Amino acid sequence: WSVGLNALWNMVHVESALQVEDWAALASALENRKGMEVYHVVLMSANQCDTAVSSLIEASVPQRLIVVLCCEEGEDRVEVDKVLSRVADKVHSAFVTVHPKGLPEELPGQSA
Repeated sequence: WSVGLNALWNMVHVESALQVEDWAALASALENRKGMEVYHVVLMSANQCDTAVSSLIEASVPQRLIVVLCCEEGEDRVEVDKVLSRVADKVHSAFVTVHPKGLPEELPGQSA
């Protein structure tokens, strides 16, 4: 039951989040009202990062954007490092996380 209720609760939150048209205005309102600092954290697969990161920077408030590029151990990091160096000074934070190979009881594959 609890898994089903959690899934339903999260789905309601995602649905309401999709209704927001101006995230920058919402973040600004939260900061002004509650004294919070709001950041947009985006995790993306390294093989889709080049175009996606550029689009994110253009579409959002880059000073509030934290970009995490995710790749697998043994994957070619040259392109990922190029993207990282290109965007690091344009966003609040940018870094790479590497998923290690050979973890016990884990099947290799996308989204493992």
